[in-house]
Amino acid sequence: MSDTARGLRHVEHVMGTVITFDIRDERVPAIEAALSEAVSWLHHVDEVYSTYRPESAISRLAHHEIGPDDCSAEVREVLALCRSAVRISGGWFSHLATGFLDPSGLVKGWAVEGASRILYEAGAHIVDPHLGTPANGLASVTVTGPGLTMTDSYATAAFARGESARDWLASLDGYEGFGMLPDGRSWCTDGFPGETVPAHDPA
Repeated sequence: MSDTARGLRHVEHVMGTVITFDIRDERVPAIEAALSEAVSWLHHVDEVYSTYRPESAISRLAHHEIGPDDCSAEVREVLALCRSAVRISGGWFSHLATGFLDPSGLVKGWAVEGASRILYEAGAHIVDPHLGTPANGLASVTVTGPGLTMTDSYATAAFARGESARDWLASLDGYEGFGMLPDGRSWCTDGFPGETVPAHDPA
């Protein structure tokens, strides 16, 4: 863990890869605690979902030592997400592609999203400059563009704008965006690759 000009930076070897945390919020005990929790979460995911650990729930499922009903609600949720990805992708995503259960194509992104949520909830949120209050219309936003400086600035502005961010980003020449709402729905501009998560119909 190292200091940056504002915040902290941490590199963690986990899940067969390297994950770098670059936190720009002021370094305070709450941020340090959230980083520790996020790192612990990633190791938890590795222990439960690794196909290389014979004792992991996924390995035991793959070898029919246990069934889905014997697993935690969290594991059942991940398996449901995998089945949804199979259906939506028309089978081009598959957690059974090799003939064995392997959800890693979904789990790594899901794990990082969980770590990001932990840090987001602990951090000093981006402030709406017109109201002087934390912006809370979006859970996260990603912006792509031709240069890092303006892309980063536009991402901050988009987060602060909240609901109006999509149309604003769409009006910028050469920039695309993806936004995640607090309720799990998402949107993207026309040129941003990938799928979005629509709102669920009310029961």
